[in-house]
Amino acid sequence: MKYKFLVALSVLLISAALCIFFFISKHDTKINTNKKELLTKIDQLFKTKKTITDGQKFEVSGFRDGNKYLLLSGGFSIYELSNESGGYVKTYYTAGNISYKESEYSYSFGYRFSNHRPSIEDTYNKAYEYLVFGGDVNKKDSYTDNSYTEIKDFPQGYNSDFFIVDQTIHPTEFYDTSNTTGRVFNSIWEVGYKVEKTYYKLYPRDKAIKKDLIFSIIISCIIALIFSIATYFVMKFIDRSPKELKNILNKPWRNIENNSIITFEQSLFGKYNVTYVENNLSKKGTAKFTEMGKLLQIFLPNTVIYYEIHSIEELKLELTNLSTREISKFEKLGSDAYSNSKI
Repeated sequence: MKYKFLVALSVLLISAALCIFFFISKHDTKINTNKKELLTKIDQLFKTKKTITDGQKFEVSGFRDGNKYLLLSGGFSIYELSNESGGYVKTYYTAGNISYKESEYSYSFGYRFSNHRPSIEDTYNKAYEYLVFGGDVNKKDSYTDNSYTEIKDFPQGYNSDFFIVDQTIHPTEFYDTSNTTGRVFNSIWEVGYKVEKTYYKLYPRDKAIKKDLIFSIIISCIIALIFSIATYFVMKFIDRSPKELKNILNKPWRNIENNSIITFEQSLFGKYNVTYVENNLSKKGTAKFTEMGKLLQIFLPNTVIYYEIHSIEELKLELTNLSTREISKFEKLGSDAYSNSKI
């Protein structure tokens, strides 16, 4: 019984180690695959670009104040998303007021002359085109058609089971959201705009990853436990030797006739190891009990001995040699069982 327990325990530990290694490796692969799939999805948004830009124009509403146009609503809205500094920067441009550098008309000798100042809508359009496409000197190739809504909603829809794109502090400029202003201008007009920048970075969902890891370890331990229990019962089923044989095992038996010593130790799957010592020479072999423990076969180097078990006691063992039909008497080493029984 003890050896079965030790074997089952060994199977449990080994199978647990193998299962844990397998499931942790599977867990790591799952996490890495999940991250790779999310990054691939984000890369598809960028379409091989480092920065993507898209915007919309809106009908303007405001009022004139001298050479200024004070915007109440409309103009344009532009979103830009760039892959930088180990994360993602989303920039949001919104139109501001217009300042003209000269009046709409000039007067000379009682006549009014147009200064060919562009219309309000045209001025905002020109500012929009510059912010989206750049100028003659600094052209931009970031414009990506039909990406306005995706950039606007980013990072919504770009999270996964184990990772999240979340707002955080920019690593070098030290902002999570910054608000500044800028202007687009030429010799005739100037359009102001507001700029809002937000920095995002990919982060692991630590709780979800830890939960999946614990689940993997629990599953691996359950599988290992089931496997070891199954191994124990399989061994128990295979080893169906009578209980009487337990008295023979793990004891040195001395042949009272020639002082040879034989020891039986149980091995796996109904097999037994044998150590035979005679004249200080030791031999190793195996033994096999058959006929429900009635017959014994001992296999030693160059020798096979067939016995019929005559009797088994706590300290005595008697075997009938099937070749010579002689009974060999054994006693547990040091017990003097046969000598004591004559007293």
